[in-house]
Order: sequence, then C-alpha cells, then structure tokens
Amino acid sequence: MQIALWYPARRSAQPPMRYGEYIDRLGQELDFGAITAAVRQRAVEKFMEMPAGLGGDTATLRRELPRLRSLSTDALVNAPSGIGRFPVVLFPEYRAPASNSVLAEYLASHGYVVASPTLKGTFDAAPETSARGLETIAADLRFVLSALDSLPFVDHDRVSAMGVGIAASGALALQMRTPALRALVSLEGGITTALEVGLIAATPYFDVAAVRVPILAITAPHPSVDAARLDVYRYATRHVVHFPRMGEFWFLNFGPLERLVPGIIGPPPGDVSAGFEWGARWVRLFLDGYVRGDSAALTLLASGRSPPGAADSLFSVAVRAALPAPPSVAELKQLVLGGGTRALATLADQRRATDSQPIPNDYLAAVASWLGNSGRDPSGNARHEIATLRATMYPRSARARFSLGMSASARRDSTLARTQLAETLRLLADDGDPALDRPTRARIEAQARDVLARLGTR
Repeated sequence: MQIALWYPARRSAQPPMRYGEYIDRLGQELDFGAITAAVRQRAVEKFMEMPAGLGGDTATLRRELPRLRSLSTDALVNAPSGIGRFPVVLFPEYRAPASNSVLAEYLASHGYVVASPTLKGTFDAAPETSARGLETIAADLRFVLSALDSLPFVDHDRVSAMGVGIAASGALALQMRTPALRALVSLEGGITTALEVGLIAATPYFDVAAVRVPILAITAPHPSVDAARLDVYRYATRHVVHFPRMGEFWFLNFGPLERLVPGIIGPPPGDVSAGFEWGARWVRLFLDGYVRGDSAALTLLASGRSPPGAADSLFSVAVRAALPAPPSVAELKQLVLGGGTRALATLADQRRATDSQPIPNDYLAAVASWLGNSGRDPSGNARHEIATLRATMYPRSARARFSLGMSASARRDSTLARTQLAETLRLLADDGDPALDRPTRARIEAQARDVLARLGTR
C-alpha cells in the first residue's frame, strides 16, 4: 500500500518538491519501482482521469501540464521531522497525493501529520461504491494507523480522519470500529447523501450511538446532499459549514488549481479558490479545537459564528450540540439483570426530557435477543415489554412495530398483532431506517402479510 505522508519538518537546504513529483507518485500506487518514462506516462493518465470524468477542460489541462508539473510546493522529500509528537489526520483519497496535497501541506505546516492512502477495492485496484468498499477503506485506515506505530513523531493518542465523498463514509465506518478517533471531517458529499447512508448502514458495525466524536461537515449545493441526515448521529456535536458557490471536488487540489487551469473540472460555481482556502481554514480550526484542545478554537466553534475576516456570503455556519450518549448494550443488560425491564422504562423516562429516543432501537432489539437466546425469559414476557417500549419510543419504526406485532401474535393477542402488523406494512415503504435494506424490507413484509393472513379479520 502506498501511503503519502506529510509532517512538520525541520529546516533543510534541499530544494522543495515540484508538483510533478506528486503526479508521478500516481504511477507507483501498486508498483514501487523506479519512476521510468512508462511509469510517468501512466501517472499522467491517472491524473487526467478525474478532470475528464468531472467534465473538465482536458485539452487545456494537457497543454498546461508542463507548467503544473514545474510548480514549487511547500514539501520536501524525506525531510527530517520536527521535534516533538504531532496529531494525526487520516486523509484517504482516490488520487492521493496529486489530488489532496495542498490541504495536506497546509495542515502539516500547522503541526499535523497527514497520512493518505489511495482508495482501492477489496480484490482489485478499483474502489467500490458498496458496503464492502466502505469496509475496505476502514480496514486500510486501520492498516495505516498500525504502519505509523514506528514513527517517533506521531502522537497516536490524537487521531482524526477526513475524506471527500465516499472516503468520508469510510472514515465514519472506521470511527464506528475504533475509539482511536477524536474527530471526523466530511469534505462534502459522502455521509450527507442517502446512497452512502444506506451503504454504511449495511456494514456489520453500523451503530449510531458509537458515533460520539465531533463532526465537521462541509457542504455545497447538490441534489443528493442534505445536512439534515447528520441528525441521526445525535450523540456527536455536528458543525455544518455550507458553501453556496462550491462543489464537492473543488475542496481538493482542483480549487486552487482553477486559477492556473480555468475549467480544470468544469465551470466553477463561484470563487472556488477562496472557497478552498476557507474550507482549509475551517478544517484547521475544527482540528485545533477538538484534537488539540485549543480553547479559542473551541469557543469560536461553539458560538456558531464565522472566523474573523470571512465574507458573510461565502458560507453559512450551524452547530448542533451532542445529546448525552446512551448506555451500551452491555450496560443495558446489567440494568435488566438488576431491575428487570422496568429499569429500562425508568431510564427512558428519566432521559426523555433531553432525548425523545434515549435508547437506540437496535440496542433494545439486542437486549431482547439476548434474553431469548440466554433462556432468561422463558415466558416471553420481558421481550414483550421491551417490544412495547420500542414501539412506544419509535412509533414510526417499521421494525419496532413488527417486533411488537410478532410478539403479540405469539401471545395470541390477535387484536394487538393485527394493529401492529398492519401499521408495519403502512410504515415500511417510507421508513428511512438505514438498517432496512431491500432484503430486510422484503422479509418483514412477507412475514407480516403471512401472519395477518393467518389471523384473518374479526
């Protein structure tokens, strides 16, 4: 795996890198041999793929390529590291390092180690837009973390992750699997789209309540993007910065490169160079606050105001405070062992003032399953009480209604079973529950209709 690494460095007499060296690295994604003429040509074709796919002016880009290659950067190759240990930003990117070097250099120059693997598929080089693809990104990022273990300048206790599009969803998948992350940044798209909400919900470790670290979501106008989708992660503080005249890939190098190659990925929706600059400043402010614990940054972030010097029309800012995190499934099990299912209802009543759904739907389902599988509820009464609590707490959840309907059917309460299963079918089509993938919807519908047919009408 090729990992591009930027880090704070000591002064050196060696000349800075040229941007062409970043492009050349694209030819070494799978082959770490020497950069020959053939490798360089392969790298150029890979570099051209994104602009071409996004509708850019590739003729102008090819003509300006020698000038781009000769641009001086702020990076040195294999420079001696700065003194101390620095927080880590995991920044997976499809065409790293040529597509994300500017932001990475900016963060490194302000005291961060930025580690960027390229996006690859599970069994071949092509990245996958699928639940399996998200699992691959998460696994690759864990590999990157382990690869950084040997570096003395890396602070392993201060780790964050960032990505554009599906890379941000992969970073979120990692956060659900490890407590290592302190913050998460979505640079447009990804976790705010319905497609990727569905993908991450299909991964085996999906757990809304596990997402407790602060989130910065930078958004721009797009028919698939809706920042309200972040509200599902209600146990995380969410900062949303909306740029009305930007777009997803302008937050990569294409934003600043637009000045040199107009139309590099198509007509810009506004001043994308300024938009990129302020996007980078927001990322740094967010990381300074939540990863470094900078009190001034935290105060500004909590205020929901723009940093000094920003034009009011460039972006808008919103902040949503985190709700108190719920007990874990293990803690809920102990609660039931000590006080029965009534203890769950008491806990829910105590927390309803701040959270209308204080215990996650899936956590209640997991406790009910544990009671049944462990033989602790031979009568089924406790599971029925949990199903009732689920349906009360999640009245618009087809899964919760289905659980209560099936429990009522097993208890021969035909009236309740009919009511709940009919409501299941009514809710099922429009239920946005990310756990309701197509096979699960089909299974619930078939079982509900089968039981209703057997129960008949009164």
